[in-house]
Amino acid sequence: MNLPTLSVRRPITTAMILVSVLLVGGIAFYRLPLAYLPTLDAPFMFVQIPYPNSHPRQIEKEITKPVEEILSTLSGVKKLNSTTDADGAQFFMEFTWGQEIDVIRMKVSEKMDQVEPMLPEDIGPILIFSFNTNDIPVVQGRIAAEGVDLSQNYELLEARILNPLRRINGVARVDLNGVEPRELFVDLILDKIKEHAVDVGSLARLLESVSSNLVLGRAESGGLRYTIRSLGSFDSIDALADLVINERGLRLGEVAEITYEEPPLSFGRHLDGKYAVALDIYKESTANTVEVVQEVNRLVREDINNDPLLKGIQLWVWQDQGEEITSGIDGLKKAGLTGALLATLSLWFFLRRMDSTVIVAMSIPFSIIATCGVMYFMGSSLNILSMMGLMLAVGMLVDNAIVVLESIDRRMREEGDRRKAALQGAGQVLMAVTASTATTLIVFLPLVIGSGTEMTTWLKEVGLTISIALGCSLFSSLTLIPLMSAHLLKVKSNGRNRIVEWLEERYVRILGWTLAHRIKTFGLLVVGLGVGFLPFFAGWVDSAIFSGTLNSRLYLEYQFDDFHYKSQSEAVVNEIEAYLEANADEFMIETLYSYYTENEAGTTITFTRENLGDDELKELRTAIRDGLPATPGVRIVFEEDANEGGSSTYFAVKLFGTDTTTLYRIADEAARRLETMDGVEDVSRPRSTGRREIQVSLDRDRIAELGRTATDITQVLGFALGGVRLDRFNAGDREIITWLALRMEDRSRLDDLKLIPVANANGRPVLLGDVATFDVIERPRQIERENRKVRVAVRGTYDGEDWGSTQASIEEMMNAFNLPAGYSWSWNDRIVEQANEDAEMGVNFLLALVLVYLVMASLFESLTQPFAILFAIPFALPGTAWTLAITGTPFNLMAQIGLLILMGIVVNNGIVLIDHVNHFRKEGYTHEEAILRAGRDRLRPILMTAATTIIGLLPLAIGGVNVSGLLYYPMARTVMGGLISSVALTLLVLPYISLGTEGLSNWLRRVWDTSRGRRLETAQAQVLH
Repeated sequence: MNLPTLSVRRPITTAMILVSVLLVGGIAFYRLPLAYLPTLDAPFMFVQIPYPNSHPRQIEKEITKPVEEILSTLSGVKKLNSTTDADGAQFFMEFTWGQEIDVIRMKVSEKMDQVEPMLPEDIGPILIFSFNTNDIPVVQGRIAAEGVDLSQNYELLEARILNPLRRINGVARVDLNGVEPRELFVDLILDKIKEHAVDVGSLARLLESVSSNLVLGRAESGGLRYTIRSLGSFDSIDALADLVINERGLRLGEVAEITYEEPPLSFGRHLDGKYAVALDIYKESTANTVEVVQEVNRLVREDINNDPLLKGIQLWVWQDQGEEITSGIDGLKKAGLTGALLATLSLWFFLRRMDSTVIVAMSIPFSIIATCGVMYFMGSSLNILSMMGLMLAVGMLVDNAIVVLESIDRRMREEGDRRKAALQGAGQVLMAVTASTATTLIVFLPLVIGSGTEMTTWLKEVGLTISIALGCSLFSSLTLIPLMSAHLLKVKSNGRNRIVEWLEERYVRILGWTLAHRIKTFGLLVVGLGVGFLPFFAGWVDSAIFSGTLNSRLYLEYQFDDFHYKSQSEAVVNEIEAYLEANADEFMIETLYSYYTENEAGTTITFTRENLGDDELKELRTAIRDGLPATPGVRIVFEEDANEGGSSTYFAVKLFGTDTTTLYRIADEAARRLETMDGVEDVSRPRSTGRREIQVSLDRDRIAELGRTATDITQVLGFALGGVRLDRFNAGDREIITWLALRMEDRSRLDDLKLIPVANANGRPVLLGDVATFDVIERPRQIERENRKVRVAVRGTYDGEDWGSTQASIEEMMNAFNLPAGYSWSWNDRIVEQANEDAEMGVNFLLALVLVYLVMASLFESLTQPFAILFAIPFALPGTAWTLAITGTPFNLMAQIGLLILMGIVVNNGIVLIDHVNHFRKEGYTHEEAILRAGRDRLRPILMTAATTIIGLLPLAIGGVNVSGLLYYPMARTVMGGLISSVALTLLVLPYISLGTEGLSNWLRRVWDTSRGRRLETAQAQVLH
């Protein structure tokens, strides 16, 4: 007993099943977790090896290269990047998508255990990190104040902002960057140290011992054993100043200035010209993102920003995942409801019966609710990707219901019995709707089980959601539709649809002409397809893969020709911010956010509009660039990271080699040539500026004679040149970070540093200058490597109209370089990913074609008929091409997804049509007669399914609905345009092609039979002979 038979013969049972599905799905809908992204462990690993106060080249030689050699032996490593600076080395590894992150972490840990004995002994603890989508902050905020020094108010911010936010249910942690808690500074006075011959190394060890918690021993009482611990704590700074530091009774306060104050920050931030502090809020992995964010926003709005103790301090939310999710849900609701309403109206136009329209329309909410129930029990969440799947499925949910109901309605007009018509009508199209659903599902199969790439990993969520929705739609069309038709559908029609009847008459005439004039039809088909593909070949369709997004921000990068201290960087930022603020209305600027540190700065411009087009953004860039004030020694460009850019706007050329100097020389020449190309702007060279530093060489033999070690002297050097961090002091309610250093004025001259006593020999102090030599050298800021080669990047912005030609010119220019042996170049990751994703999408298309063919061959028990139906796929391309060209829509990633969806939709019409042709041929009609009768019968359901899908996508095609900034309209317009041309050509040309394929099949069979017969006759003759 199949589903339609069950639903008609067991109506109560079927009704209870459907009600149960609705109840469970409805409950699941409200319990379905809301998240920004599905919980996913990205195949990224980070390794950090601290080695402070060293030289980047030394770290590269002693740490970076050995670690790269061992990490590169890991299986599945796609990319290995490293960054080396004066404070250590950081490594980033990208593995093949789909691997278990816990297994990767274990393997990385094993490799680091192997290489650690080969590294310097005094490296810091090796840290290994991984990335999970829950590691993305759900709220990013900025704290700004006018007339208030935030750097001196950490305790206030912690008590009135951080702690209330931490107490919110579901908040995992809150990070504050830009203001730090007060620390204890012990600044030694150089003259006093020399006067009292203070051994700095011994003093550091003494301070560490008194600051730590010491275990003095154990005692027993009442049968229990206790540990006796001495807490190293001081009641006040005066108590610490009274600490005796040598046997002569010298006290710490006599040789040092002790302060308890905020530490100096190495960076700063501005929000609309005011100093700002960054605030990041992370949620617990099981918490509901929207609920957490809503509570955070409520607390900020009602409590924090109205707190009288925070007068003058404002917390501004910079980025909000909850807003992304709720806007996506609102877009889904609006587009879904509007699309469903429009689809229902189109149904009524064709059916002209309210009962039939209501029956079909009910399959939309039923399928969505049932889909949510399945997603809940699968452990999925309602995120931006699953919402994309639901929005795409809305226009397709009624397709099966239309075919089933139309078949039932036609049988009812012939039979007059609702129950019998429901059984026969649904049974007649059972295989057709099942196969058409299967072909649509198969299109997404490569995404669900395809190769492990980043694109397929994310699109898998979309494909899985659509597949579930279409499966639920098939279930409702085979149960809900026959059940309601058997009991609610009226036997008599309310009236004829003269427009549809007129279309049927004209269609049959045209179809008959195509069958009678096959040569002319073939010629018209060739001409039509040629004109249809013209926009693609003529370049009228923009093929920028990453265009078609919400443009609401621009980023300015400051490139310094020589070294700039933090204060100098801030001065440049102030000048640029003043220019932008003065022209805020002209440039539509809503907010300005800047950061700055030594030799580095950047400004993010947020516009009042979020839907700026690509051309508008280019015009704004040009206007802002033309008016930027000229600052000596500073170049300001629009920039994206070299690994992030790569659309038709941003690009980067990466150079690889072994010698940094050679790479900088090649990069300068590449940048010079890029600047001569039309449309290329903001060309930035890699920054070779470093900073002058003191290089110290130790006399190890002399140090050994004094009974000291290199480590002892290194500790003193650290203290002399920058400060030594001691163990934390216990201050009762908190532990305080403590630093031991020379006063700033005492370490400003190199000659003073040489006079620091480091030991005593024969009653006389040994000075630092006696055991070390000092040289001033130029130190690079950092060394970047990729896949065990040094990497530099030349970046730029393209503001022209023909990125394809410019990209080819750049490739020709770079290939013309006579690069030394061992040197190479490549595009930045985004452009390379675009090519890989294009290839991956092509493989998915081919795989989907093969799978669709297999399903149709099984349905029709024929090897030739599926070939005819597959022609419906290229029939979709002319409509897609002209729709994109006329509307100026880019053929981006969303459009490619739309093309993939089209493959599953357009063959459905061919399946329904050819299946009905086969039905009439079994009744004894000729092929031409069967085509004409089937065409008349299936014209209305094909037009109805196409109209409901097209009209259902209309809100997405004309609105600004987006998912995380990625606009839906390219995908919607691709589907709509392709469906229009495919339906027209399927109805008019597919029957002609089916005749041709069958004729070809028959001819090949006759040739085979004739050839086989001749071979048999020859064999028989040879036997007789």
